[in-house]
Amino acid sequence: MEGLSIKVHHIVNVTTTKLAEIKEETSKDDELQLLTQMVIQGWPEKRHQVQPLIREYWAIHDDISVENGILMAGSRIIIPKSMQKEILDKIHQGHLGMEKCKLRVKSAVYWVGMYKDIEKTVSTCHICQKYRNSQQKEEMISSDILRRPWQTIGVDLFTEGQEWYLIMVCYYSKFPFVRKVKDLRAKTITTVARGLLAEQGIPEQIICDNRTQFTSQEFKKLADEYGFNITTSSPHYPKGHGFIERQVQTVKRTPVKCRETKEDPHLALLSLRATPLRADMKFPAEFVSEQYKLCFKVNSITTLCLMIYRCRCAESSAVRVTWKSK
Repeated sequence: MEGLSIKVHHIVNVTTTKLAEIKEETSKDDELQLLTQMVIQGWPEKRHQVQPLIREYWAIHDDISVENGILMAGSRIIIPKSMQKEILDKIHQGHLGMEKCKLRVKSAVYWVGMYKDIEKTVSTCHICQKYRNSQQKEEMISSDILRRPWQTIGVDLFTEGQEWYLIMVCYYSKFPFVRKVKDLRAKTITTVARGLLAEQGIPEQIICDNRTQFTSQEFKKLADEYGFNITTSSPHYPKGHGFIERQVQTVKRTPVKCRETKEDPHLALLSLRATPLRADMKFPAEFVSEQYKLCFKVNSITTLCLMIYRCRCAESSAVRVTWKSK
């Protein structure tokens, strides 16, 4: 059962209790019980020999299995009819648009007509339709430029209502980190940024605009101490800050949409982080574990080398001072 929870956990909070509920509802579902019997007994040679109630499963019949009372279509859990509305609501959470909703379910859950249900839900949702034109496709940056999570991050400040926020987004994973700031002083922004970097690891490069908070001595000192480069947006780097601005707009729209629907914006952000970037890619949250493994390993070595270099520079300076004093 533990292995199954991984499959759908990024859509619905799949606890042992939830898996038990899926198992229980599967046992009450006439269609899925007939399907279970067919899987156990073996499929006939021809589609027309399958009972009409489960004939729609013929196209994927080779992938269907039974795991501890739960039906699987490959790596996806087949959801009983009584729970499909609940799962559909979770898929739709955050109002991320048609493409993102379909990406969320691609490797997690399955039922006959699922994609049509998603299309109907999104096309009849006034919030999704209202923000449809603002759903931007993710710009994929060449892997020759980005080799790992948290190698390059973008930072910016944005306001929502009366509050100001600092946002950090990994260019590789598109995972957004958002922190509320009490004021816009350079010292405050640097302190919040320092805390995020201490939690997530040190990047090679931070890309930002020319706000005074990011060009301040405090922020430059942070870069020197932590050993990362600061790249500010300029005519020579047109795409540099465009990425973070798009991420800001995506994050800013989240609470706006949630206010209209009276949904939890934190869960909507969770949905954003748990949605694959493309059909052939992981979702942002999956990169986080890689980020911890790689970034802390790389940066622990980088920090050590930086410390050795600084010590040698200090020793070299001391030798020069001693030599001159003689």
